[in-house]
Amino acid sequence: MIKWAIWVLYSLGLLAGTTMILHHRSNPPVVLVTSRALPANWLLQPGDLVADVGNARFTRRAISKGQPLTLADLAGLPSVAPAAGYLTVVLSVEARFVRSGDINAGLPARLCAGANRLTDDVTVQTVICGQEETQCVAFVQIPEKTGGGLAEKLAGNVMTAVQPKNSDCR
Repeated sequence: MIKWAIWVLYSLGLLAGTTMILHHRSNPPVVLVTSRALPANWLLQPGDLVADVGNARFTRRAISKGQPLTLADLAGLPSVAPAAGYLTVVLSVEARFVRSGDINAGLPARLCAGANRLTDDVTVQTVICGQEETQCVAFVQIPEKTGGGLAEKLAGNVMTAVQPKNSDCR
């Protein structure tokens, strides 16, 4: 009986610990950072504070301009869901396109194999970058009607990359 009670307590502790770890990983704290030195009793002005949300933060839902953002709206990892009629493919993307805002969730893009344009019929689902933000990958959705012949091109070309729709393939 005592062994059973110890096992139950151990299991509950393990479950609680795992839940806490997963919760903290998916909801890292947001830190407010000053954009300039602020003396004591400074009346905060627009632009005095910026949120440091780090590199690996994602929005859980679409957020309109001017709409409040809460911690519940942020996630440590993106949610990538399959969509009917689309293929989801993960490909490399240059970090400069991500930093400039040209490649990010919901934006149209094109697939390039060197200087050859494979298709313009691509939508970015999300982007993930490494710690140094030099290496990034994009999860892109390709309509199945486009994806048929594209699968062979992707399989035969390891240099396929995601680029902004308004840029030339290189």
